[in-house]
Amino acid sequence: MIGHKSNDKTMASTDAFSMYYGTHLGRVSRHLIARRLQQIFGEARKSETDYRSLGAFGYPRPYLRFVEGRGGLRPVGFQFTGMDVDRWPRRQPSRMALVDETHLPLLDSSLDEVLLIHGLETSRDPSQLLRECWRVLKGQGRFVVVVPHRGTIWAVREMTPFGYGQPYSTHQIRSLLRSHDFEVEQIHQALAAPPSHSPLYPRFAPIVERFSKPMGGVLIVEATKMLYSVRGVPSKRQRYVRPALIGINTNVLPRHQAWHTGKGKNGQT
Repeated sequence: MIGHKSNDKTMASTDAFSMYYGTHLGRVSRHLIARRLQQIFGEARKSETDYRSLGAFGYPRPYLRFVEGRGGLRPVGFQFTGMDVDRWPRRQPSRMALVDETHLPLLDSSLDEVLLIHGLETSRDPSQLLRECWRVLKGQGRFVVVVPHRGTIWAVREMTPFGYGQPYSTHQIRSLLRSHDFEVEQIHQALAAPPSHSPLYPRFAPIVERFSKPMGGVLIVEATKMLYSVRGVPSKRQRYVRPALIGINTNVLPRHQAWHTGKGKNGQT
């Protein structure tokens, strides 16, 4: 079981994600979400002498190059157990690791920013994941989370990774983050056009995205760590595991055929 849904919505493998983001639909959705993330994280800086740390969790690889250098950010990617770790960047020392989402191998208050994408909706323990994100963020650090938007076509069609796991309404994600000591600053939306494998999709999807108040398929939430929240010390000593040394969960099966062909549950396009 993934998140709060039955096991018919299984987390996809790394190959499944790579296959999706290799399609026209995947490339367009990545572009539209990345454009929002770039606006959130700010202008790109060429100087790397004074950078800020960004921990990107879930399956962040398709978006790392778009946020690299934004606002002086230097991202490090952390994929969750259940998929093979991807290398990034390709021609430099890798800044990707495989980690247990409930025990992040990072020190308290070690990150300036956290990005969580393809993670919360399929987490086996969303509360513990959010507690860990809170723990590793610095005081008043920014938390950006991308989740499927409940009630949209993107959240119910299994032709994309956003059709798996637990979708959220704006009220639900706001309440969830606040209950875990995050103050929601702003909620953006992306993917206004419904998913389609039409050859015309790369043309009309960006046009629909420019509407003033779109009903986007994903919510992109900006939140801040509440400084006045006090965390108790765990009664039991937690065991942390080195990144990229965690065993792969072989029970997690890929669900990528529909993403590649553009067919849903009933073979519909």
